[in-house]
Amino acid sequence: MSPPATTKASPARHLRDASLAFALVIGALSVVPPLSTEARRYVVAESIQFALIALAVPVFLVLGAPLERWQAGRSLITRCRSTQRTRGPLGAIVVRLGAFFAATIAWRTPDAVDGLVRFPFLIVAEVATFLVIGVALWTELVVSPPLVPRLSASQRMVVAAVSMWMIWILAYFVGFSHTAWYPTIHHTRSALSLVADQELAAGVMWAAAAAAFVPVVFVNLIRFLHNDDGLDSELDELLKSSDRSTSTN
Repeated sequence: MSPPATTKASPARHLRDASLAFALVIGALSVVPPLSTEARRYVVAESIQFALIALAVPVFLVLGAPLERWQAGRSLITRCRSTQRTRGPLGAIVVRLGAFFAATIAWRTPDAVDGLVRFPFLIVAEVATFLVIGVALWTELVVSPPLVPRLSASQRMVVAAVSMWMIWILAYFVGFSHTAWYPTIHHTRSALSLVADQELAAGVMWAAAAAAFVPVVFVNLIRFLHNDDGLDSELDELLKSSDRSTSTN
């Protein structure tokens, strides 16, 4: 009796597996020493921790989520096919975008950061917040089979750009402040001054937001210029490929 045929995983699946593994690794590294310790001593370290939790982990988690391998995920494929050409109401993305804004602002306030410094266990609440809100936002910006964004290419560009600018504005206030924005973070016995620390923190936030959202703007701009209808065809083919992949498992 011949052995059962094996299905070779596609390069796209390997990339998604790597993305999921990367999300888990950076998520773990963001909440353990040395970063968790340095985040209570330096604003720049705290900003790196925030960027990983609020931006990097959600986007790589959405890009790598193996939904098609789960029974619940497989049942979504049929739904996505029937609704992928129907643009969802803008109210849904407005709610998600508003929730992301509110969460980002709330966790970047002096009181919230000071709370994280005084009570490190609050990092669990911050991670949980962005696992829900961040993932909800990114599922409307990138494809995570069988989930397909309901927004058009032009709408995705707007959402990504607005999100990036919001983070840049918050970073501006920290970077150009000549007083301690987060008073609980001390700089005793450190060669890094308060002003330099906050300027570096602003640079981290600007770079992280750009790294997360500029690719979304660029890719969807190219798709928009080449006709948004072509994007629907591409997503349809992607969903069919995912369906064929799950049927062989």
